[in-house]
Amino acid sequence: MTTLALGALIVITLAALAGVNIINQRQQQLKQLARRREQLSLGLENLEEGLEACLQTVENTATCCELAREKCALLKALLDTEHPPSNKLVQARLDKAETELQQLSSGLIERRLDRLCHSDTEIKVQQAKLANALRFIHKRQTREQLTIDQALEHSNQIEWARLMISVLSMVGAGYLARENDQQISAFNYFRKAQELLQASQHPDPRRLALIRELSELMQQPGMHLSEEYFPEYTPEENAQNIEQIL
Repeated sequence: MTTLALGALIVITLAALAGVNIINQRQQQLKQLARRREQLSLGLENLEEGLEACLQTVENTATCCELAREKCALLKALLDTEHPPSNKLVQARLDKAETELQQLSSGLIERRLDRLCHSDTEIKVQQAKLANALRFIHKRQTREQLTIDQALEHSNQIEWARLMISVLSMVGAGYLARENDQQISAFNYFRKAQELLQASQHPDPRRLALIRELSELMQQPGMHLSEEYFPEYTPEENAQNIEQIL
C-alpha cells in the first residue's frame, strides 16, 4: 500500500471515529435531555396538585402566588427542553400560568376555602398534596428565592391548612352526627378535633382560641363554630352533604 493510500485510510478512519464520537455524544445529550424533561414534568405535576390544594385550603393568597411563580419557573425550564411542536404546547401552558399568576397577585381570582373533607381518604389525599406544596416552598428558600422568614411564613400557612383539614372535617362529621341525634358520636368527633389542636405545636394564636370554642361546642348542643374559623360550613348547604368520617 502506498504512503498516499495509507494516509488516506488513516484520515478516513479518524473521520469515522470522530463521526461515531459525535453521534454518541449527541445520543447522550438527548438521553440527558429526556431525563431532565421527565423530571421537570413529574415535578410540575406534583406542584400543580399542591397549588390546587393550596388554592382550596390555604388562607394566605401570597403563599399560593409563590407556588404559582414556581409553576411558571418549571414551565420555562421545561420549554428549554422541548422541540416543535411540543414547545408550542408548553408555551401555551406557560402563557396561561403567567396570566393566572398575574390575576392571583392582583386579587382578580375569587377563592373560597374548602377544607371540609368527607372521608378519611380525602383528608389524606389533600394533606399529601399540601406536603408537596411545602417541599416546593423549601426548594425556593434553598435557591434563595425566599428568605428564611418568608419561607417560614408560607410553611406555617400550609401547615395550618393541613391541621385545619383534619380538625374541621371532624367538626363537620360531628355536626352531621348531632343532626342525626347521635349525640355521643357528635361529642366524640368534637373531642377528637380538640385533641388534634391540643397535640399540635403550631404557633397560630387561633389554635388556642379554637380549643376553647370547641369546649363550648361540646357543652352547647345547638352551637356552631364561629364563621372566622369555619367559613366554608353553613348548616343549610351542608346538612345533607357531609358524610361520616371513620
